[in-house]
Amino acid sequence: MEPAAVGSATGVRPLLQQVQRVRGRLRAFLAIELAAMAIVGLAAAWWSLLALDYAFELPRDLRLALLVAAGLSLCGWLYWSRGRALFRRLADDQIALWIARQRPQLADPMITAVQMRSSDGPMWETTRVWADRLAGDLRPESLVSSRRPRRWVSAAVVLAGSVVVFAIVQPAITSLFMHRLALADRPWPRRVQLVAEGFTRSEDGVLFLRTAKGAPLEISLRAEYGEENDRPSEVLLDWRGSAKSRGRAVMIEHPGIVPGQTHFVHRIEAAVEDFQLWARGSDARLGPLRVLAVSRPVLTSLDAEIVYPSYLQRPTESIVADAVQQVPAGSRVTLLGVCSKALTRVSIEPAIGTVAVDDQRLRVVLPTTDEPCRIAMTLIDQEGVASDPPFGFSLSPIPDTRPSITLETLDVAGVVTPRAVLALAIDAADDHGLTRVTLAADVNGGRKVQRPVSRANRKTSFRGAPRLELSRNRMTGRGDLGELKPGDRIRLSATAFDACDLDSLPHSTTSRVLELEVVSEQQLLARIAEREANLRRVFEQTYAAARRERLRISELASEPWGDDAEAASVSSGRVAEAWRRLADETQGAAASADAIVREVSANQVEDAALVRRIRDDVAGPLTRIGKELMPTLVAKITSRAAPAQCDSDAGVVLEEMKRVIDQMQTIDEYNALVLSLRGLIDGQRSLEKRTEKAGKSSARSLLLD
Repeated sequence: MEPAAVGSATGVRPLLQQVQRVRGRLRAFLAIELAAMAIVGLAAAWWSLLALDYAFELPRDLRLALLVAAGLSLCGWLYWSRGRALFRRLADDQIALWIARQRPQLADPMITAVQMRSSDGPMWETTRVWADRLAGDLRPESLVSSRRPRRWVSAAVVLAGSVVVFAIVQPAITSLFMHRLALADRPWPRRVQLVAEGFTRSEDGVLFLRTAKGAPLEISLRAEYGEENDRPSEVLLDWRGSAKSRGRAVMIEHPGIVPGQTHFVHRIEAAVEDFQLWARGSDARLGPLRVLAVSRPVLTSLDAEIVYPSYLQRPTESIVADAVQQVPAGSRVTLLGVCSKALTRVSIEPAIGTVAVDDQRLRVVLPTTDEPCRIAMTLIDQEGVASDPPFGFSLSPIPDTRPSITLETLDVAGVVTPRAVLALAIDAADDHGLTRVTLAADVNGGRKVQRPVSRANRKTSFRGAPRLELSRNRMTGRGDLGELKPGDRIRLSATAFDACDLDSLPHSTTSRVLELEVVSEQQLLARIAEREANLRRVFEQTYAAARRERLRISELASEPWGDDAEAASVSSGRVAEAWRRLADETQGAAASADAIVREVSANQVEDAALVRRIRDDVAGPLTRIGKELMPTLVAKITSRAAPAQCDSDAGVVLEEMKRVIDQMQTIDEYNALVLSLRGLIDGQRSLEKRTEKAGKSSARSLLLD
């Protein structure tokens, strides 16, 4: 390097050193000012957040948002206000320009000297003179003032000191606030504390309450305080819905019975959406409280599985529960349901049976159906919401009906001979099926003899006609009635059994007891003779009535039905009705005659002539008169046939009726004769027995003598 060049650099150096000193002082003051501003910003944010958090009890999410916002704002403010200048490159030319603005009189020499610090030439001498002069006149202390940094430092000291003093005076509050800045959920200590009743704290620390959508909701807060003077006069409740709906209400005060506590409530008519609540009263703050409106659990399907009693022999059925109202007594019913939501439990009132829950399915096993029951099921889902109203289910048992049974004798009417053969009629029925039917008999209240009539094989009805032969003195080999004699009384009954095994004893029903009196053949014939005589007297009255009705037909024969159709119809109708009634009476007489024939046959009376006469000469003709002749006559009268023809047919009927009456009189005479003969025979037999007995007694006396 040339001497001139070296001299130039050396001559300008004092001036550059002064510029460097100004640059260093500027950067130092900017750094001090930036630090002080940061302290001021942090302290101001600390106090602001403290005031907001204490006043509004900010939730954790909002505190986090405010911290982030405050940090970003502080960083942005520091950067744009001082950070850019502190960290920007400051060239000598820029410092020279800045000094020129501070000292206008030095502007030209300063800028020229700095810009020509590395120049060579004739003007070097002049530049050196200027540089020496400027280096001596520059004072960095006068150019860079410390007044503004001192203000920021003072503010920083005051604010930071206030924080330190507050921390010393209120260490508990400071510690609590620092924990809350660290996003802890510790509440502020207040003179009044608000407690939300029924709310649950979630994992993120927020109090929430689930309620059924559309259901009324009562918000209840409990204010706790130490002194009566601290009791809040009112509690304000603010809410904001998910649909941006907002509102405010004053909660109703309910003074508590516990000292230091007061309840405040607010009723919401219907919770139709999710919303948040904030409450404040006195110095207490509470919120946000989340209310979640969720749908209630409902039964989408409910079936009843019915296990019938074993005696019914019916397979298990599964049908819709709504269709089940009654089941046979002794059945076991299990309810199988599917719900719209997962369940935690099912409450049943009254508490009967057992309940099992598996996610959305439920199983309710009811006790054996012996008495009517009605239950109400309340479903509680995993969110704690219950179904409303409860689902009702009622069930009543159908008790097993005992069998019904009737026992009748077909051919006898209260009296029998020792040789009789009884034809019986048994009709039995049961709602679920019979297992067996038995017949029982005893003589004079003695030992009862039973025999099975039939195995019903679970049929719901049974009709049988067993025969009982008294002459054999046994019921088909299953029990001896002993030797029967006149005067004995036989008691007959039938019993039907069903398969019901719910009770300790089987279900059975016994028919009414039939009592039969044992008589001799002579006594039976006397009774039959009396019945036949009564039958003849009754039929004679029917015959007399028929003769009168024939006279009416004869009168009509002399006076035809006439041209008046209505009058003719009335006249013929009256006559036809009279003959129709006579036909019914005649058929009744024929039935009575048949009954006499059957009774004689059933009792094994050895009188074939009597049976033949009653059957062929009385019962048969009466049946022909009542079922053929008289109905034919009625048909002709109804059709208004020629009166003369009707009169002729009526005459035929009367002739047949008279012939039957004559036969009845003959039978009466025959019966009287037979009874007399039987009386003589019986008397002779009695005399012979007494003579034989007397002879045996005399012989015994002679032997003893």
